[in-house]
Amino acid sequence: SDGIAITSLGGEVNAVFEGSKGESFHFENEFIATNVSGGSSGVVRIPELFYNGRYYWAGNLFNDMVPVQIGLDTHARSSYFVNNYDPVTQQFYLQDEFEIAGYFKADLFMTMRVDKCYLGIKWAHIDQPSDGGYSVAPYYPGQPRLIDLMIRWTFFD
Repeated sequence: SDGIAITSLGGEVNAVFEGSKGESFHFENEFIATNVSGGSSGVVRIPELFYNGRYYWAGNLFNDMVPVQIGLDTHARSSYFVNNYDPVTQQFYLQDEFEIAGYFKADLFMTMRVDKCYLGIKWAHIDQPSDGGYSVAPYYPGQPRLIDLMIRWTFFD
């Protein structure tokens, strides 16, 4: 019966530095700060601080024939009481016992395009701590450190 006010302030700070041979360095940053207020503010769970970043080099390899990107994807957020998940009912619900700790996550990646085929490799969560990392919901761990391979081939012009 009470109102909820969700106020978010965010922005992006991006920079591109171009080299003499057509290569470039990209720095992409997104910041969001959120405040939830009002009499029923306890029913909305959002981290107060959120960050996404992407830092990469883009250029051409193999006699300027293959466009490549090599870089780092980053993500961070502050701690908060995230909704819990009940696998029996397949529903999320409010809880106040398990606070998900804030964390920082980094992924190393490389992508390239050969004609109509896009190839990529990502080493996800390269900074994972020895205690197992982070949680996405109470008692549900986030993605562990692993290597992802990507192949996308378009068969049309």
